[in-house]
Amino acid sequence: MFSHKQMWDAIDALAARNGLSTSGLAKRAGLDATTFNKSKRLSSAGHMRWPTTESLSRILDATRTPFHDFVLLVNGRSERPAESIPLIGFAKAGEAGLFDESGAPTGTGWEQIAFPKVNDASAFDPEGRLPEIPETNASKSGRERAVALARRENLSVRQLAQRLGGYAGLAFVGTPKTIADAMEEWLVAEGSDGFNVMFPYLPAGLDDFAEKVVPELQRRGIFRRQYEGTTLRENLGLKRPPNRFFDGEAARKAG
Repeated sequence: MFSHKQMWDAIDALAARNGLSTSGLAKRAGLDATTFNKSKRLSSAGHMRWPTTESLSRILDATRTPFHDFVLLVNGRSERPAESIPLIGFAKAGEAGLFDESGAPTGTGWEQIAFPKVNDASAFDPEGRLPEIPETNASKSGRERAVALARRENLSVRQLAQRLGGYAGLAFVGTPKTIADAMEEWLVAEGSDGFNVMFPYLPAGLDDFAEKVVPELQRRGIFRRQYEGTTLRENLGLKRPPNRFFDGEAARKAG
């Protein structure tokens, strides 16, 4: 349970962390400059006044402070909590030197299991709004489009994943036989000249296709059992172009 003093001390600490007075913090958040003044923390009758949830939300947003960081300030701490927890197998738990006198883990025989990071999707609330996503040099434009879409349409994490997590092309789902049926129909009846195959997961998806679907296609005679040529050009049926460094006679002899 948080005390009145802890909450106001945390706001003071947040302002100091950002090089601001409490008045400056309030102004940055678009609040009245006197919102967090010490005179506002008690009523004229001496009753405790608490900061509103709206004012807290606005100062966290204005300073880009995650809620769990603010909780640390409320608890009088500025450092982040441990990012891992010790874990040991049941069979080893009875060995000596693994616990101190109070029963807390000690020694070097423990594995360290990491907590999910803030940017780890497994730590997100599927029904909540998309949290702040740290910037990265990987696929910057894709990240920006996803974040913009979530904010523009007020999507939950689940809704965003459903919108972006699927593949928009033709999908074949079923047994090896039914997938081969669908591919054969496209090749024979729909005029398709081939497929660029993508898998929902790797490498098992590729293994399943190669070991189960390909033999069924080969059995029907619509997929090769071996390559006809020894080069990509030969397998694509392309003629070898003349080599400008050889005259016609030399090229014929070399061929």
